[in-house]
Amino acid sequence: MIILEGKVVSGKPSENSKPLVQSAADVLKNMVMEQPIIDSKQPKAEELITPPPPLNLSNNDSYIPKKELILNAADYLRGASVGNTHSSRSNLNPIIGYDQTNLVLLDRPQPPTHKAWCSNEHNSVLTINLAKNIKPISVSYQHSKWTHHIPMSTPRTYDVVACFDSKCQNWVLLVSNCEYSSQSIGTEQFCNVSSHLNVPLIGTVQFRFKENYGDSQMTCVSLVRVYGEPKPEINEEEEKSRREYICNKFKWYHHNSFFKNALTHNVERSGEVLLMWSNRPSVVIGRHQNPWVEVNLPFAKETNIEIARRHSGGGTVYHDQGNLNISLLTTHAQHCRPKNLKFISDALNSNFTVQIVPNSRDDMELQPGNRKCSGTAARIAKGQAYHHLTLLIDADLEILKKSLKSPFRDQIESNATRSVRALAVGFLREDDGNASVEGAEMAISEAYRKLFEQSQFETIDVSSKIAANPEILKILEELKSWKWIYGKSPKFQFSGENGQEIEVKDGLIMGTDQRFSTDF
Repeated sequence: MIILEGKVVSGKPSENSKPLVQSAADVLKNMVMEQPIIDSKQPKAEELITPPPPLNLSNNDSYIPKKELILNAADYLRGASVGNTHSSRSNLNPIIGYDQTNLVLLDRPQPPTHKAWCSNEHNSVLTINLAKNIKPISVSYQHSKWTHHIPMSTPRTYDVVACFDSKCQNWVLLVSNCEYSSQSIGTEQFCNVSSHLNVPLIGTVQFRFKENYGDSQMTCVSLVRVYGEPKPEINEEEEKSRREYICNKFKWYHHNSFFKNALTHNVERSGEVLLMWSNRPSVVIGRHQNPWVEVNLPFAKETNIEIARRHSGGGTVYHDQGNLNISLLTTHAQHCRPKNLKFISDALNSNFTVQIVPNSRDDMELQPGNRKCSGTAARIAKGQAYHHLTLLIDADLEILKKSLKSPFRDQIESNATRSVRALAVGFLREDDGNASVEGAEMAISEAYRKLFEQSQFETIDVSSKIAANPEILKILEELKSWKWIYGKSPKFQFSGENGQEIEVKDGLIMGTDQRFSTDF
């Protein structure tokens, strides 16, 4: 199972602000989150599913020791970047257009076929500024999967050197003549650095590609990694002044939503956080909405679509893995939805062939045609705020529309907030076939990190944090309970087919303890 990653970026603004003092890991470890407004008696919790560890080397041709401190320091999500000035010219860094070079460092289970770093320079080189200074242990290469024969231009042999000056003129050879096997079928293959090689901590490496398959003039590189042990000493003052970039490796809405709320309640007042993630198929209603009005519940049950209620207001939205969820966590004073939407739409318009325009409802629309591609909602409490929105990138509009078309909508009278149906719906891949969730994540995070001075990247397994904390687990159970999702619906009246009127309060038929149902 491929686990999509969500990303959190938090930071210290460039002018006159105090640093974020606590890391998100410390927040989750030490917190007891403020309870939502829910009764205490709840049904039994659903089982939590623990995702696989982030580094699984058991199926690879080579092996490096499994130590907690070993990391891929060439991971873009941790802060690594390609040094274009001292790398060969590639298709991902055109003379005119958006620089996507860092895609070759975007660590994921399987790199895509259409986003390789390709260069037609003889003996092309790729210079990488590592996320952390490390003692190198191993390097690896992974090509995108192929069906029959290894594609022409796939790297065959390469060297990797450690650079000790900005131009990599002073270097030490780490590994030589690494060969990527044509039998790998897209798996990661390693070359180990000799344990007898006495090199200091390194911060820059250079991959030097010598041969490719097919003797092609073009060499196309999918994904490189550099494993090592980071410097153990951490300067606490520097740590406090950096932003945190947190990868949430779970796909259930309730886990991601809970994590977002936890950060909102515990982020330092000077801090700002950008959280991005994708879910399995879900329909999420606003705090003051009625699921029988907003959701096609029979269809959701039939297709195993999750139903959730969020803490903020606003209308109902559909999530799946072609949708990117974005949350910006700030203080009340820093909260500004139009500013957020402008930087996001500008980033997307600059990096894709699309024209996205925010409207007066704080939604975003694709032009021409006023096609809604993003809905927005916000919540402000106790001096802190979050603004979150959806972004449709690659959507099945038939499933989306059917999920949000309740068969009971016209049979219910209520003062619950009703969603305003968009006249037209669109998604980014309609206008740009190269648009992707990963590309949007990268474009938005790059635009966001430019607002701040420094950045730090940290991976957090949200599900394990939740499972290890009984207080958090209890709150998660409440968020997943029938009482919160259905029982929080404002009082309503249901008109049956035979003209019978049913009064419903707190999800229960008035005068009984029977839950309201429509036999779905």
